[in-house]
Amino acid sequence: MRTYNVGRKANQNDIVADDDTVSSRHAEITVARDNRYFFRDRLSMNGSHRLIDDAWQEFDHGYLKATAPLRLGELETTIADLMRQVPPPAAQPVAPPPPPPPPETLEPGDDEVRIWDEKTGRYIIVKRSDLR
Repeated sequence: MRTYNVGRKANQNDIVADDDTVSSRHAEITVARDNRYFFRDRLSMNGSHRLIDDAWQEFDHGYLKATAPLRLGELETTIADLMRQVPPPAAQPVAPPPPPPPPETLEPGDDEVRIWDEKTGRYIIVKRSDLR
């Protein structure tokens, strides 16, 4: 889970809502593990509202769909619009494949040997006579 602060001041928030009716630290959005959004108003001066049956209703906290209309002060937006300011999570670095094992050495008298094939990442068996 990750929580993002939402407000008017860039130095105090992860998401900036540039509107005079939005408080400096207006709300917070928590992205749950199942990618649901939990919204909480932080006792903002002008409040937060959600649209229900064509009417704005005061909204203090709860889960919201990303596309649900939301009003911070007089700024009409959605969670999805606000979250566009958040950079996507950094890609986890992919570990390089382990180095191939060293090729086996030829021993006198062997008819076949295993040699590491770089292209397939597997051993191949070749006849000793083919190596000459």
